[in-house]
Amino acid sequence: MMTINRGAMLQAIKLQLETKLEDKAQVLLLATDNPITAQAKVLIKLLQEDVLFTDSNTDHKDGKKNNQILVPQSNLHNQRALHLVLKTTLQANSPSELLTLLDEIASKNELSLQDSDTAVLWQRVQPQNTQFDFSESQNVFSATMTQLFKMYYLVKHIDDNEDMLIKEVYLGQYGQDHQLIATFSSGEQVTVPAS
Repeated sequence: MMTINRGAMLQAIKLQLETKLEDKAQVLLLATDNPITAQAKVLIKLLQEDVLFTDSNTDHKDGKKNNQILVPQSNLHNQRALHLVLKTTLQANSPSELLTLLDEIASKNELSLQDSDTAVLWQRVQPQNTQFDFSESQNVFSATMTQLFKMYYLVKHIDDNEDMLIKEVYLGQYGQDHQLIATFSSGEQVTVPAS
């Protein structure tokens, strides 16, 4: 299993949004709020991260809520739920144009993070809620949209001196449709240094 940390997750999220939004919006990571420009802006921020665990009945729990999406055989201390905020700001010349742009970017933000055709580091994305704030000044209409998501992923802490022994190779995204394509016996194990 690859090593995944918050930095790698955020860079992957930023790349995914940039790819899907293309010229629709500028994507910023952990930046301070700047004045709105002619181009829409999507700012990625973090709120918190949950470590998932099980109770005595071995049902997966996420705080006090049931969580059915994580595999029981994985190390429970390596399961994470990242609380993510996408804050989108944009301007338009009319209310109808503003709503159209806002709806388009809101959908693209959500769909790009849930894109099953792209290899991503997270297992699943769960939209939480969306808040809107509108204003008008000198016939220019502005909006700020705040979308909250939970992103579930696995993190594996590897000792710098520890090597990973590959015993099985799978094709496809982990947690979804994937199949075993190669196995190695104890004499054939391939050693890949942790990096």
